[in-house]
Amino acid sequence: MIMTENPADLFADKVEARNLQLAIQHSSDVIARVTKEGIALYVSPSCLPMLGYSQQDFYRSSLYTYCHPNDRDLLGDALAELEQLPHKRETFRFRHKEGHYLWLEANFSVINDDKEMMCIIRDMTQRIIMEEEILETQEKYRFLVEFSKDTIGMVTQKGIWTYINNEGKSFLDSRASKR
Repeated sequence: MIMTENPADLFADKVEARNLQLAIQHSSDVIARVTKEGIALYVSPSCLPMLGYSQQDFYRSSLYTYCHPNDRDLLGDALAELEQLPHKRETFRFRHKEGHYLWLEANFSVINDDKEMMCIIRDMTQRIIMEEEILETQEKYRFLVEFSKDTIGMVTQKGIWTYINNEGKSFLDSRASKR
């Protein structure tokens, strides 16, 4: 006796497949299927607005081709770690078609009996630039406080010093020694 699937189930599967296809086509993140060696088998249409490349540009090309030379080992190590891990997240620089580099965060997940990976790739360039600017600003203020000729410190509401710069320490030490 031959079993046939329920027509309602087939319809539901087709609707689900169509919804998934729409989600991939309209995602701002790049969704890709790649081999363990980093060869692109599929890249979603969002690669054009994010990276400047068409889907055809990426088909059967290596991620290493576009990866910043200083980050290729990092990417290779991440892909190699997928031998032991089902998921891996890595941030690396990737060349835009116009030649500049973007910071990308890729979430890799092993699929198809560990032969391929699904990647969800997000542009992190603006966040990383902002983080670097914050660190630079913090360093400038730290330098300003540390080398100021004024006493600069932080005190809790109970009057306990939680921080004081070197000038302040010298000032308080000199006052204490005069007593």
